[in-house]
Amino acid sequence: MSDEGATSRQMALLVAVHQMPGASQSQVAQAIGLDLNTCSDLVARTAAKGYLVRRRSETDRRTFCLDLTETGREVMAASVAVAPRYQARLAQRLDKDEREQLTALLRKMLGFDD
Repeated sequence: MSDEGATSRQMALLVAVHQMPGASQSQVAQAIGLDLNTCSDLVARTAAKGYLVRRRSETDRRTFCLDLTETGREVMAASVAVAPRYQARLAQRLDKDEREQLTALLRKMLGFDD
């Protein structure tokens, strides 16, 4: 397992798998806006770090389903913990109303307001 941490794309993958446990690679690829080949490569690299597991679907043996490992949940939780500081740095040029609007739109886009 790597100690390098997760890339932003890997974090998007982890969030999507967290939101859709057991989803197929193609469902996750669609959710994060990647083509299936790119997502498959991302899944392989993320699984190699020990953040998620890929298993054959019980209903369609051609399909791989994804789940987070305990390490993947920990990495995602740590990232969420530092997200407010990161957001503040990114949004420093926005006024208060613009920051609130941006945060609301990002939460909606990522499905956190469900």
